[in-house]
Amino acid sequence: VTTTKFDNVYYRNLVNNSGILGSDQALMTDNRTSGMVLNYSKFPYLFAKDFGASMVKLSTVGVITGQNGQIRNKCNVVN
Repeated sequence: VTTTKFDNVYYRNLVNNSGILGSDQALMTDNRTSGMVLNYSKFPYLFAKDFGASMVKLSTVGVITGQNGQIRNKCNVVN
């Protein structure tokens, strides 16, 4: 575990059969995702690049602006 940086150790743990949750470890046994796990475990820059791209993409999903949205005072309570 690395606590001071964001890296690809999660994927390296899955390759070493050291995933914390069974649902995480299942990524290694599924043919649809095991290749991604292997690539992200071997190539940390690929993981960082793809993660960054996914955050940019996620930031544009369902953004509500103007009178249609709100900034909540508490995340779990509608103002």
